[in-house]
Formats: sequence, C-alpha cells, structure tokens
Amino acid sequence: MTGRRALRTTVAPLTRRETLALERALHAELIAATERTETLSDALELKAPTALLHLADDPVHTQPAGADEPSSVPDLAPIPANVDSSPPPLPRTAALPSIRTRRAGWEAAASRPRPRPRSRSAEGKRHGARAATALAFAVALTAIPALSAAGLPTTHVETVAAPAATLTTPQDFAMGEASSAQVARDGYSVSAPKKPALAASLPTVARTADTFTNNPDSAVQWPFPVGVPISDGFGPRESPGGIGSTNHKGVDFTPGQGSPISAIADGVVRLVQRSDQGGLGVYVVIDHVIDGQPVSSWYGHMLTGSPLVEEGQAVKVGQQIGSVGNTGVSTGAHTHLEVHVNNTPVDPYAFISARN
Repeated sequence: MTGRRALRTTVAPLTRRETLALERALHAELIAATERTETLSDALELKAPTALLHLADDPVHTQPAGADEPSSVPDLAPIPANVDSSPPPLPRTAALPSIRTRRAGWEAAASRPRPRPRSRSAEGKRHGARAATALAFAVALTAIPALSAAGLPTTHVETVAAPAATLTTPQDFAMGEASSAQVARDGYSVSAPKKPALAASLPTVARTADTFTNNPDSAVQWPFPVGVPISDGFGPRESPGGIGSTNHKGVDFTPGQGSPISAIADGVVRLVQRSDQGGLGVYVVIDHVIDGQPVSSWYGHMLTGSPLVEEGQAVKVGQQIGSVGNTGVSTGAHTHLEVHVNNTPVDPYAFISARN
C-alpha cells in the first residue's frame, strides 16, 4: 500500500482516465505472469522425476569412477512434446520490481511538460510588425529625393554600412538651395553671318553703286554703262531665301527692274529663251572669241518680252539685248551674268575687270 501511494503521488500530472487505464494494463500483465509461473511449476514437478529416472537407467550415461571422459558428448533423451521447454518465468515476488520500474518510467515520461504550440496570431503579429517597419523605411527613402526635387533647402548626410564589412570612410550626400546661373547679356553682340567673299578685286561695299567703272572704248565691257550695285558674287554662298543655289556660278547686278542690259563683247546669239520655265527664267546666251579662246556670256532673269535679239544674230559690244527682270528662280529684280571659258564657269567680275 505504501508503494502504491508513492506511485500515485508521482503520477499526479496524469488525468484520471489515463491513470485508470495504466493500472488496468499493469494488473492484467501481473495476472498473466502469475498464471504462467504456476503452470510451469506444476509441469516441472510432474515431469522432472520421470526424466531423471530415465537418465539413471540409461547404460550409455553410466561410467565407472576414474574412467576417461568420452571424446564426444552422448545424445540426451528427447524431451516429451507435452513438456514446455521455454525458460520458466520469474516468480511473482521477482516480477513486481521490474513491473514497478517500467511503470515509473512511463509515468515520468507522461509527467514531462509538453511544449506549447506557437500561436498563429502571435506569429502573424510578428510578420505584421516586420512588414510595417520595411514600409516605413521605403517611405523614408522615397521622401528624401522628393524633398530635394521640390526645391526645398535640405542638407542630408547619410552613412550606409555594408552588412559584411565596415566602411572606413562615410559617404556623404548634400544638397544646397537651388540657384540659377547668371548670364551676362551685355557681353554679347548680334551680327549677321559673313557672306562668302567675291573675287579678290571686288570692292568691299558690293551693294552700292560705283562697284565698277566701265571703259566704253574697251573690247570687253560691263553689261551696264555705269557702276551698279552687286548683290551676290561668284562661288559658294548661303541660299537666298532657301530657293537659290549654294554654289553661285555668276554675279548678280541690281540696277533696278527694266534697266537696259548690254552685250559684254562682240559675238553671235546662240540661244534666246523667251518663256519663263524656272531656273534662269527668260535669258539670252551669246558666243564670243576673246584672247583666242571660246567664251560665252549668259544673261538671266530678263523681263518677259524684253529680249531684242534673235538666235544666230551678230551683236556688238555695248549693244542692248534686253531688260532687267525677275523671272525664273529669283528673289528680286536683277541680272545674273555668267562667263564660261571653254565651257567652264569663271568669275565674271575678275574676267571683265582684267580686260576693261
């Protein structure tokens, strides 16, 4: 009774149902062990004397004293089939301590505190707190560039440490108040782009009169008896109005619309274009022989209906052949004069100046 009370004290953490089930199992095991012990004891008491008598009467197992041990162990008589050859179970008094020891182990294992499962709500709270912290950090990083872009005066210094190493020198990021650059406008001046130079002999002031002086006794003369303005020279230029060529093959004289145009030398009329078909518009071409070389003079943009010569007609130097107009590709009334030597355009201003 004392031992049972001590065991009940140790199993206090078990429930009543668990305690009753454990006691019933132990009691059943104790009864079964007792029955096996009694059965084996009765069988041994009945069968053992008969077996011993058979061994005593067997001449094979009888030998005189002092005789040598046989070289081989003789065969024993077989055990009857109705005799249990398994080892006898422990008596009741010897089995009780073993049962009590196992029972104490079961009770100790059952009395151990079981780990409490984690609460899902607590785990969710932890994840929620981590997510809120990450969101607040992202908002802070976004707010810093936004304040700088808004033009607010901010000074931000931040040191970022790498997770696996420590930076020896902190990284600083500073922004000051935005300011606009001042431009000294008074230090600049506006000027028109320089026009390509005319021939080396062309006067600097080309848009005024007296750009040339005509010698009426020369075999080669200017297309006008007196000096007139020149609006454009020979060679590369900027396209006038975006419609003219950038490689000017002649010189443009601007004495005014309707002014008479004269032949620069004696010659024969090769071509008279009386209708305006673009390009040079209404124009006349005269062939000459000057200094023993074939030379042709072209007079473009004439006034419609003004040509006074016919193709194949011989003309004299200074003879009027038409009037200044604005036909063809033109931005104003002028005469476009070209001089070709051996079918190659040359500078008319330089050519006439050298021979007038």
